[in-house]
Amino acid sequence: MTYIIGLKHPGINAIISDARVTFREPQSYETGKNNALKTGILVPGCIFGRVGSDVESARFVVRLRESLKNPSLDSSKIWGYVERFAELYEFPTGVESHFQILLSTRLQGDPDFYILDSKNGLNKVVFEGELGMLSLGSGNAILQSLNEGFVTKLRDLQEYLIDEIHLTVERARSLSPYFISLWLSELSMTFERNHLETANVGGLFSFIAQTREQEIRQGPTIFIFSSVNVTDREIFSYIYKLAYLKVGLYIEDHNPPGTEATDLNRNIDRVLLYHPASDEEQIDGEITRSKIADAELARLPFFVFCGLGYTEPHLRGGFSFLTSTNGTRQELFDGNGLIIEELRADIVNNLNWLSSNRTEE
Repeated sequence: MTYIIGLKHPGINAIISDARVTFREPQSYETGKNNALKTGILVPGCIFGRVGSDVESARFVVRLRESLKNPSLDSSKIWGYVERFAELYEFPTGVESHFQILLSTRLQGDPDFYILDSKNGLNKVVFEGELGMLSLGSGNAILQSLNEGFVTKLRDLQEYLIDEIHLTVERARSLSPYFISLWLSELSMTFERNHLETANVGGLFSFIAQTREQEIRQGPTIFIFSSVNVTDREIFSYIYKLAYLKVGLYIEDHNPPGTEATDLNRNIDRVLLYHPASDEEQIDGEITRSKIADAELARLPFFVFCGLGYTEPHLRGGFSFLTSTNGTRQELFDGNGLIIEELRADIVNNLNWLSSNRTEE
């Protein structure tokens, strides 16, 4: 179980995860699906992301959460209880049972990261500098080398957002996990998809974050990954929407990825990713969760972040996005579900700019 990233800014931590889960069939061959929810809120003040054994990591989270429901437990002592629980827990010893859990806690003040390893116990993560990133999971073998590049890219992006767009430092930092999710999903959902899935990394990347004051689930997010048919001069766009709700991770997959001329026939697949370990409220029943999700989506903006990406690696670069505190569907799509002309023009202009820059290089 596959790949998560811990992203640290002063005063804000985020845990970013893919959706791939692998398991062995009775015939003993390994297979996988992109339908796993690996992050969540342990208790108010503590968030987590799981890698390794899905069964054993979930069992640990559920047992710890249940034990923390003790009404006599003072909130100021919760983290000390977590440390004691991890120290006394009987971890499984089999190779297939190994797991790691990335924890972020604000129970002691500013958010701090800890790694719980079923082999090595609970240890605090110390970063150098204001911006830090760590990664866990089987995807490290092929993705860890990207971390340094992501850190550099984030620094450049924040400088642009603050100096050119005139966002506050806090607002610029709050957008960082959206961009990491965008850049990783650009890999996992397009050209590199098959390669990543062989390393047990897959699906859309999503995040949960926290500040000193609160936990923050990823707001409604649109990813548009485009390519161009040079011969016919047609733009193809893969469109995804995700929103981290209280009852799970809501995902829309707009298929098939047709041209602008055939987008009228686009079908939308909807799914709500759920895992008991990620459900701190323990809501029973798929129908109940679905109704709660529909009600929550109706209250939320259509989007707070829209990221533009590209399927071909040589066309990637720059920062193409829209943000809004109350984004509407009409800002992105027309009544027929087509990308509006202004946004389509941005996609074309970005493709032209990226293509010309690569040619010059």
